[in-house]
Amino acid sequence: MILLALVAALQAPEPTFPPSPPIVADDPRTDPWDEGGVERAEQVIAQCLERAARTPPEDQKDCVHAAFLACEDEHGTSQRDLNDCAAFSRRAWEARLVAATSRLMSAKTIDPKFGRAEPTKKLFGESQRRWDEWSSADCDMQHEGSKGGSMHPYLVSMCLSNHSAHRALELDGLIWWWSKSFEMQE
Repeated sequence: MILLALVAALQAPEPTFPPSPPIVADDPRTDPWDEGGVERAEQVIAQCLERAARTPPEDQKDCVHAAFLACEDEHGTSQRDLNDCAAFSRRAWEARLVAATSRLMSAKTIDPKFGRAEPTKKLFGESQRRWDEWSSADCDMQHEGSKGGSMHPYLVSMCLSNHSAHRALELDGLIWWWSKSFEMQE
């Protein structure tokens, strides 16, 4: 009985769907994420952090998902859209992380009595290298089961975005502390 149903299902004609509506060139709707998604994500994060700077520091954590949520709202919710939004968020937070790392690595000794910059920078560089290895390994481990699936890029990008966001915010605090002892680029 089950075999007959399976054979009948395999012999059934492919379902047909109505054609998609044509894309109209004069469509007034614009998607700010289609061109410059990373730049839009950076803008959303910067705006969120500016608002958070006027409130208690804990509110900065609300900015971790701000770019993704804005993208999802403005760009769409298909799996491809979600993959794009997660990637835009990840790349924007990684850019902030690189900027913070560069700023910390620019530290120069002001007065040796406050500490020397070179050994501190060396330890920070090693710490950052280990953090980067951990972040990648952690996201790979968390989402091993989704490999090969359409959600895998979304899941890994969101994981890396979350890690990068929290680390970038942590390094922003470290910049504040280091600025008390070292000279650093703006």
